Amino acid sequence: MRIARHLGVTVDYILDENAPYPPPAKDILDNLGDETQEEARNRTVDVSTREERILEGLRKLDFERKLLLEAVLQGHRDDVRFAVFLLGGGKNLPGFSKEEKKTLQARFDKATR
Repeated sequence: MRIARHLGVTVDYILDENAPYPPPAKDILDNLGDETQEEARNRTVDVSTREERILEGLRKLDFERKLLLEAVLQGHRDDVRFAVFLLGGGKNLPGFSKEEKKTLQARFDKATR
């Protein structure tokens, strides 16, 4: 159960020998955000305060934000960083080196020519 919690999947997923590893991001989102079925919360699991806040935040996302999160999780790392660069206007972004900012700016300039 602890492994399932860390992967963000159900215990059934862990026990399924045919399930891919690591679990696809879409499966994780489906398990966390499936609103078509109302499940009783009959399990108690030890989670950290941070994990609890993350789960509550995921439950509160509207449909559009869930789609955005799904796209981010499925997107290539470089494409996601480029999108963050664009959304941040290329300014004061922690975690971006000067070289990476130059590379991303050049990518933006090339795309807008």
